[in-house]
Amino acid sequence: MNVDVNYFQRKFVNEVRRCDEMERKLRYIEAEVRKDGVTIVDNLQDLPRAPNPREVIDLE
Repeated sequence: MNVDVNYFQRKFVNEVRRCDEMERKLRYIEAEVRKDGVTIVDNLQDLPRAPNPREVIDLE
């Protein structure tokens, strides 16, 4: 199992994959919402904190 990669890097591979999958789903939902003509307000001033792992599981 990835002998050329250190333990720290291997430990987070699954989390990165889950985040990538979540991002893919969110992009799809955004595209569908925009396709239906719904305006999405980009409010980058008040970004929420990153969810902890348990919250990510609930979001999936």
